[in-house]
Amino acid sequence: MKSHIQSKVTFMKFETILWDFDGIFINTPSQNGYIHYYQAAEKVAKACGINLSATEIHEKWNISQQNGKKYEMSIDVLIYEYGVCPHLALELIHKFLIQDHLDNYTANTELIYSLEYLKDKQHILVTHAHKNWTDHWTEKLLIDSFFSNAFFVKTEELCKHSIEDTYDKILQRFDIKPETTAMIEDTNRNLIFAEKSQITPILFNETPSANGFKTFNNSIDLIYALAN
Repeated sequence: MKSHIQSKVTFMKFETILWDFDGIFINTPSQNGYIHYYQAAEKVAKACGINLSATEIHEKWNISQQNGKKYEMSIDVLIYEYGVCPHLALELIHKFLIQDHLDNYTANTELIYSLEYLKDKQHILVTHAHKNWTDHWTEKLLIDSFFSNAFFVKTEELCKHSIEDTYDKILQRFDIKPETTAMIEDTNRNLIFAEKSQITPILFNETPSANGFKTFNNSIDLIYALAN
């Protein structure tokens, strides 16, 4: 849960709010360098007939950060270096995360309990995760009815931070206006193209945005600003 550091709240008027999921509604664990993602990726590799350990996948992922490729997920090692189908890899890693690693995650209950103050808005889930993963969590957290629609970015073969027209396609898909739309993200780089598409970028993170995007570090201030 985000700490209460920021006191100044800026009020914004929105009709539609786009929400990332991991890192917003559930807290993404960082213990041991996110090792559970690499353990799940190891199981994906084995399911695809590839003999790679979690440690080896982690090492290859770290190399990508140094040489400019900058893989986003652990399974990108399997996709880009071993030719694993992206759709299959995405489905399998979330299957194994559900099977083996749910105890690593905690719900952002403060945010979830405050959603009633935003019920007059349209809410759309926009996530890089697989549909099975988000379905599992939204049902478990009893917020599945909160979202009117969902856009599964990687399933659409798009990316919030590396494919510039991703947000334009989201706007077109749901026939929404960028000037009355906000995107809530916990990752700064995923908001850069949102701003270019004239969507208001809002970072939900303890660290201020490197791009100067409005940043909220706790759920109460975020909800308070969005509700007005």
